[in-house]
Amino acid sequence: MEAFLKPLQPDEEANWEIIQRMLYIYCKLCNQKYVQGMHEIITPIYYVMLTQPDSSLQKYCEVDTFFCFNQLMIELHSNYFIREMVDTYGIGLQIKQFDALLKHFDLQLHSHLQKLQLEHYYYIFRWISLLLSQEFSLLNTIRLWDFVFADDQRFRLVLFVCVAMLM
Repeated sequence: MEAFLKPLQPDEEANWEIIQRMLYIYCKLCNQKYVQGMHEIITPIYYVMLTQPDSSLQKYCEVDTFFCFNQLMIELHSNYFIREMVDTYGIGLQIKQFDALLKHFDLQLHSHLQKLQLEHYYYIFRWISLLLSQEFSLLNTIRLWDFVFADDQRFRLVLFVCVAMLM
């Protein structure tokens, strides 16, 4: 995630301390260990809350961010905390669904990747787990997430975006 906080406040470190504190509290509250990439999920949320136009609401940005992050992690739980890689649940199921979508929309590309023995896991795991936050700039990630979070089938939409990125 690019260092987006410099133009907002002179003390960039304070913002990272807030993010760190929220992640620490989340892990303690949910009895979970920190998993690499969680900061990539919370950072865009914090940025949106911190930079909202209504300055009277900015003082609640940490609380609002934590609430949104917690709700999102409830939905992403199986991507982060289920250890088995099975194709019937969590990230394993999403990778299987991605494979089926790619095969449906671009059989030639799907076959080519199979010939190269390029396993989807090596790139799609990161794309799905981080909701594409490392693939785009912060502002484009926020735009994408607006569509994703507004959709009832939000994680299926992420899979379609992933397929489109390869095509």
